[in-house]
Formats: sequence, C-alpha cells, structure tokens
Amino acid sequence: MDGKKFDGDLNEHCIVYYEGDGKYTGNFKDSERHGQGVMTHPESGKFDGQWKNNWMLKGTMTHLSGDKYIGEFGGYGKLNGQGTYTKSNGDEYSGIWKDGYNESFANNLPTKKASQNITPTATPTPTPKVSIVDAKKQCEDIGFKAGTEKFGDCVLELNK
Repeated sequence: MDGKKFDGDLNEHCIVYYEGDGKYTGNFKDSERHGQGVMTHPESGKFDGQWKNNWMLKGTMTHLSGDKYIGEFGGYGKLNGQGTYTKSNGDEYSGIWKDGYNESFANNLPTKKASQNITPTATPTPTPKVSIVDAKKQCEDIGFKAGTEKFGDCVLELNK
C-alpha cells in the first residue's frame, strides 16, 4: 500500500504517503486514521499518538522549531484539553487548552521557566521572590498595562 491509490476500505496497519511529502504510519478503521499512528510532514513536524475517526486525539506534537506539545487535541488539530506545551527554550505552559488557546501561553507566562528545569548538583539556596516593585516593572516592560487583570496576573506569576 503506497497511499497513491487504493480500492475499498482500509482496516489495518498501513503506511500512507500524502501529497506534499506527508506520511502516516499506523492503524486505520473504515479508511480513516484510527488508533495508534504517526503522521510526519517536512514542513510542519510530527504527531505521534492516538487517532479517532481521522482526528488527532491525544499524543505528542513536535514542531520543526523544536517546540513540543504533549496532551489532548480537538477538531482540526487544535490543542484542546489537558496538555503541556514546551518551547524550544525549555519554558513550559501546562494546563487546560481550548481551541488552541491557553491563558498562560497567550500572555507568555510560563508555568515553568526553562531555568527551573535545571537539576541542581548541590544543595540549592532559596532564591528570593521578585519584589512587588520589580515585578510590576517587568510586567510593564513586557507590555502589560497597569491596572488591568492581565497585569495583576503577571505580577502574581512573577511572585510565585
């Protein structure tokens, strides 16, 4: 099965090549991607996970940039449900996603900074919290407007 032509229904594990050099290796049910499968495309990246009725359901999406999302998906491949998006710099954005949107991701407020991913080799010394004045300054520098809810969220996030 080369994916160029087939007659009938696919109901097995196959490798299918798509226009634009896309490739799917995995299970089919009634000619739709269904069950475990891997989809790769040279211009977008790779999805490895569970499919249902031709839709990505849950798994790992790795972008060419190095960014990676592990979690649940909804229609049209949008991030939907519980998941963690990790940027190539190591910053993580975890939580609930709806139609590709997550509050902390949209506001560039990582739930875990890349610097927090480093495993200490010695007993760590507690790092002081950012002062409220410094937090406000940083949030203003990022572009948040003082007095808005998003500005307050930014200040609180920096003081965790």
